Amino acid sequence: MSTAKGFGEGWESLRKDADGQEYMVSCGAHRFWLALPPEEEAFRRARLIFVFSGHGGTGASCNLTRGEASERFRYEMHRAGFGFVCAECSTAAWGDEESTEATLAAAEYCRARGMNTGEKFSLLGFSMGGLGALMFAARHPEKTDRVADVFGITDLDSFLREGFYPEELSKIPLAERQARSPRRLAARYAGIPVLIVHGTEDKIVNISHSETLYAALSAQNSPCRLLKVPGYGHTNEALKVLGPDLGAFFRPDDMI
Repeated sequence: MSTAKGFGEGWESLRKDADGQEYMVSCGAHRFWLALPPEEEAFRRARLIFVFSGHGGTGASCNLTRGEASERFRYEMHRAGFGFVCAECSTAAWGDEESTEATLAAAEYCRARGMNTGEKFSLLGFSMGGLGALMFAARHPEKTDRVADVFGITDLDSFLREGFYPEELSKIPLAERQARSPRRLAARYAGIPVLIVHGTEDKIVNISHSETLYAALSAQNSPCRLLKVPGYGHTNEALKVLGPDLGAFFRPDDMI
């Protein structure tokens, strides 16, 4: 592996061109994917967003590297001065402690080297990763600035009963499935801006997951917004129309 920008050993350069630069970075027992704008000063200036991938993805194989719509969104965010981090963890994390700890390790590594994480961390999760981002915030509200949950699972036990991934989810005890259900944990998100996004035609994660979370957060007077995307299902292609809303949400001076 190569050394990059004087931050130490353990940096593997994956790509650098006019649209951005990407690295795999080792930090102790953990690794993470880092995507930045192409400018040299981006290592210090780019505002970092911590990404939680959907099922089957992790690190450099996450939702933001899958398809034209994902790449377009990523490059537009690079042009607006943002970078992305996605920690490597299990591709079937289901909101577990591993995904939280791997992301926390990546965030602390970046912060310790003067990168622009903010005092608290901005989180973006897709599907299973929406659950992961929300569970990070539930476990560490003091470290969370804001969360964007894109067609995320908000009740793990309900998702199992709906018939999805029975071989994986049935191995998680009932009490643990319930403990990893953000819509049961609304009080933990007090004061944290949450943007909830869901396609109206989603056949995998029913939109009721987002509607129930939104209702629970609203009942707590939490700063939240539910954005329904007409005509889209459980697909990254929704980023074609979501880009401006997500970009505005992650600007430090933007509030819902």
